[in-house]
Amino acid sequence: LSQYNLISPEIQILDGQGRLVYTQRISNSHSTVSIGLRELNPSLYFVILRDQGMIVSKSKFIKY
Repeated sequence: LSQYNLISPEIQILDGQGRLVYTQRISNSHSTVSIGLRELNPSLYFVILRDQGMIVSKSKFIKY
């Protein structure tokens, strides 16, 4: 996260159907963020980093 100059960062995780399953506002002082995924079902997920409503970064992962 330190590579971005963020003001009000938020991480969102969406499931394969685009439903929001997790959201967390994060502090600018954090360079890494840990998210517990135990409660998520095996599926494809999308991770979106937003700042002030704008998408800064997107990625995806598969939980087995």
